[in-house]
Amino acid sequence: MSQIDETRLSTAHIADVSPHGVVMDGRIASVWAGGIAKGRAFTVRTPPGDNASLHEAIAAVGRGDVLVVDGGGYVERALWGAIMSEAAQLVGVAGLVVDGAVRDIADTRRLRFPIFAAGRTPAGPYNKVKGEIGTPVICGGVTVNPGDWIHADDDGVVVIPAVQTDEIVAMAHVRHELEEEILAGLRAGTPLSSLLGILRKGKEPTTQ
Repeated sequence: MSQIDETRLSTAHIADVSPHGVVMDGRIASVWAGGIAKGRAFTVRTPPGDNASLHEAIAAVGRGDVLVVDGGGYVERALWGAIMSEAAQLVGVAGLVVDGAVRDIADTRRLRFPIFAAGRTPAGPYNKVKGEIGTPVICGGVTVNPGDWIHADDDGVVVIPAVQTDEIVAMAHVRHELEEEILAGLRAGTPLSSLLGILRKGKEPTTQ
């Protein structure tokens, strides 16, 4: 499996060359500017507002994985905070994507631990009922299977099915190169309208 390990690739590049249904809802957003999380998905499903399964997940997650949590969109209690961020960082977790709420944002920013969440609240979690680990989940409206590739940045979160990672990463690199060609043309004085045809070399691109 390829790794999306070059900072020049963004979620926008990946979304532009991917099938429909890979982009999470916009409400799943970075809690601090500049955070980037990328890695294989380690999936967790929690009961609303209960983080017992997340403590279990931190003990089981692989180094370089991204924790992807189906919290049911419940944002009245935070599933995650600073202590869990530090614990996860120390075992090599690459980031957290959670369809739920988090807290301790200032400490998380200081740690530079990437978190993408549906909300934030100072209210703490329950810690009584375990959910599921390592099963398909729905996060941000997208089905995520264990081992799918997650890429998250300030624009949002995309999910690449594991079987398509190599193909989509290669196409995303092409997309980036085509955009660089357009930018070079603009800087040389060529009108944008004369350069957009370059994108036809890619796969059904969209341009802002």
